Amino acid sequence: MKKRIKQILIGSIMAIITLLPIISNAATVRTGSTTGANFSATGTYGGYTVTSQSLVNLHIASDTSENIWCLNPHADILHDEKAVMPIQNYVNLSQREINYIASGIDFIMNRSGIADYNTRAAIGQVWIWLQMSSRTYYTLNNYNFTGTGSGSFAGIKAQADAWASSHADSAIGQGWVYVGANDGFAVDRSKGQVTARFSVSYNGNLTLLKETLNNKHLTDLCPENYSLAGATYRVSGSPNMDQNAGELVVNADGTSNTISLPSGTYYVKEIVAPKGYNLDTNVYTVTVTSGETATLRVKDEPKFDPLSIKVQKKSADTPDKELSLEGAEYTVKYYKEKTEDTTGLTPFRTWIFKTDKYGQILIRDKWKIGGDELFKEDDGTTVGLYGTYTFEETKAPKGYVKTDGIISTQIIDSNNQGQAVNVLKDVVDNEKLITVEVDKVSEGTTGVKTKIGGAVMQLKKADGTVIETWTTEKGKSKVFKGLEADKYILHEKKAPDGYVTAKDIEFEVLAVSEVQKIEMVDEITKTEFTKTDAKTGKLLKGATMQILDEHGNIVKEWISEEVPTKFEKLPVGKYILHEAKAPLRYDLAPDISFEVKDTADVQSYTMADNVKIGKIIIDDKFKLRVNTGDHSNLYMFTMSFLFAAGLSVCMMIGKRKKNK
Repeated sequence: MKKRIKQILIGSIMAIITLLPIISNAATVRTGSTTGANFSATGTYGGYTVTSQSLVNLHIASDTSENIWCLNPHADILHDEKAVMPIQNYVNLSQREINYIASGIDFIMNRSGIADYNTRAAIGQVWIWLQMSSRTYYTLNNYNFTGTGSGSFAGIKAQADAWASSHADSAIGQGWVYVGANDGFAVDRSKGQVTARFSVSYNGNLTLLKETLNNKHLTDLCPENYSLAGATYRVSGSPNMDQNAGELVVNADGTSNTISLPSGTYYVKEIVAPKGYNLDTNVYTVTVTSGETATLRVKDEPKFDPLSIKVQKKSADTPDKELSLEGAEYTVKYYKEKTEDTTGLTPFRTWIFKTDKYGQILIRDKWKIGGDELFKEDDGTTVGLYGTYTFEETKAPKGYVKTDGIISTQIIDSNNQGQAVNVLKDVVDNEKLITVEVDKVSEGTTGVKTKIGGAVMQLKKADGTVIETWTTEKGKSKVFKGLEADKYILHEKKAPDGYVTAKDIEFEVLAVSEVQKIEMVDEITKTEFTKTDAKTGKLLKGATMQILDEHGNIVKEWISEEVPTKFEKLPVGKYILHEAKAPLRYDLAPDISFEVKDTADVQSYTMADNVKIGKIIIDDKFKLRVNTGDHSNLYMFTMSFLFAAGLSVCMMIGKRKKNK
């Protein structure tokens, strides 16, 4: 036993000798008045069981006005000069443990709400003994605390423990020990008490509250694209922001995390802008005070598209006449989603705009004719929210074809520096003209249609108003560019010579990009002429026939056959059928006036010849024949017979003389 005590004494002396070079100060310590509390405990020191019993007294050091604390209950104060040194140089304590003990004793003495100083000091001393158990000389196994403060000890201890735990990582605790030459620990209580004092400075806290600077009614409409969440502020001890003391990251509600900082002046600047907002370039100055929370209030400005976009309607071709691009209607849709493919998505806003006389629209009320309210800032300026916009023509101006489908999809967005990476750009819509092709054709016997010239045509509105009159050209179509989508009438005012005027065609022009073809077929006139015997009706051949116009000019000439003579494409009009030479034995027939009518039906005309009566006829074989077709005129018959007989006698006499 004596050998063990000797080892402890030698160890204590060596420890003191070792620590002498780092002693920073010296002071005297004395015992003050008693608190009125008693403390007894049993503990272990190595293989020894130690029983301690003492009054809980106040202790005073010459270098401080604060109460100082005994580190174990198993020794008395020796009133001599003490070396003052940092506690970690004497006791194996981490900085966190020092922070913990300093914070706990600060709570008991300054924050517990106990008015009586002795009560606070008694509770504080017992709390210190419990904290130093196992850390210094011996371990307390059980204890009994009576007298002043004992009744409230359990509750205050729990609060002090909680306070110390919450500040052990952020508080800055300090401890100093007072060690005399004969102080230490001895089982026989022959050593003096080692005392200590503690102080703590608490870090201050810094947090941030962020708000929307303006136009909150717009950001509230679209929290998907406008959120304060994620805004990040750097905290620095230097206005140049080159000393990073921490970061404050903002939540969706504008609050941020809280960081613990030593008291002092700090500088705060936003380094990451929240979604849909401009980057705040201000550097804020904030003062952090120990034990207090400083709240920096900042505001960010939401970012919108200025909607300087212009939709310009242009003609992709040259119309037949000057057409206005006014009146085209465009449907613009806004989606909260940022995507090139809006299939299946529901637009958050839809607007309808109408082009002005210049063929353009701006996203303003002046051009809007329907749909939702436009997005407007607090001052009434129209703006575009971040998201996707689509542009689609829903009605074309007169004479033009509506552009099918979405003509433009654009996304408005920005990066985390608040810089716009996409803005709405002008849209040019090249509009196709409604094109109608009109053909005047004739169909031949082989079924092949050819475009014919000379027809005087008219295009009319459904009410009969003439739009245009033109004469067709052979092999060419009449093309209309820029007709309005409506109902029309194609009218042939005058057919080409030899053709029949076609019936009007009613048709409808559609607003489509394909060329719409309208075809009017003209049929030809068909006539046939027959030369017949007036009595028998038999077709005669050999008559030289002529068709004369109203001025006596020969239009057609032919020699009749025993079949009808047919003519096609004889112009509609009035004519004369004239027999220039009658067949043998027939008299010339009188002229016949006739009219070729405007019809596709076959028009037939017959001219009948009468046989010559009472005349001697020498036919082409030099045979003498008498036309006896008329017996009522005996005189004429007799004269004709005598003339024929005389002629025969003369011919016979002449023949005889020739033979002699």
